[in-house]
Amino acid sequence: MRPLRHAAGAVLLLTALAACQPMPPPLPDATAARPAAEPKPFRDRRGWVVTIVPASGSNRAHCVGQRAVPAGLAVTFIAGDPNSSFRLSGLPTTPPPGASERLAVRFDDGRDRERRTFDARALPDGSLEVTFPTIQYDGILDHFGRARTVTFESQRLGLIGSVDLDGSSWTINATDECRRMHVLP
Repeated sequence: MRPLRHAAGAVLLLTALAACQPMPPPLPDATAARPAAEPKPFRDRRGWVVTIVPASGSNRAHCVGQRAVPAGLAVTFIAGDPNSSFRLSGLPTTPPPGASERLAVRFDDGRDRERRTFDARALPDGSLEVTFPTIQYDGILDHFGRARTVTFESQRLGLIGSVDLDGSSWTINATDECRRMHVLP
């Protein structure tokens, strides 16, 4: 009976000591803001790079195809779900953020010059973005994939400039493939 009494006393002593110890710091809240996830490389070819941009906060995951080293006026292809877009950056004149621009776009494939118009929105970084439902991705971006160059202008900004599209067909397809593999649920 005596060893049992010593064991019970030891347990009570350990319990009393544990109660006096400071509590460990609480674990971080799972819902606390996390740093933005870093984009991950997906593919690259002929001076173009496609990256996966993981979801972060209210921003959905998406894939981005752009020149590895853009110089001056540049076009970027973005594939997401449910919407995709293309962005025009490096504009000679910066439109006010949130402004709407009607872009006249001329595609030159060496034989024909096809014209299209798009409604763009100015972003805070000074670029213009044309957003469309992803279901129209192939139909809208096919023109960029077939053309050698594309020229942009708008009534307010005038002639914006031209972009060389060499390699854009691969980029558009790789960006959509990235979306199918990494963005869709």
